[in-house]
Amino acid sequence: MVFVDLESPAIAAVSGVMIGSPVPRIANWRTLALWVYDELIAKGDGNAILPLIGISYISTLQDCTGRNFAIFEERRDAHIHRGAPPASQVPLDLAELQRLWAAA
Repeated sequence: MVFVDLESPAIAAVSGVMIGSPVPRIANWRTLALWVYDELIAKGDGNAILPLIGISYISTLQDCTGRNFAIFEERRDAHIHRGAPPASQVPLDLAELQRLWAAA
């Protein structure tokens, strides 16, 4: 599977959108992510061996530092097999997750 590095100078040159590294502005990130989708995903990447499925970027947001990967939903469903969870895995406790998120 292949991800497009949004901070790549080559992507900036082709798209005309320079976001820098690490990603400083969400508006530029959205613009470039949409460009990747429109130009590379929606038109078809033409490579079934190494399918282009998403984007990657470096974040410096508090509690979210490091390289992030985003997968376009239609590519996730087409290229990633989601097997059944292990029997030992309990269903997600939404109330507990919301409590933890509020306390973060």
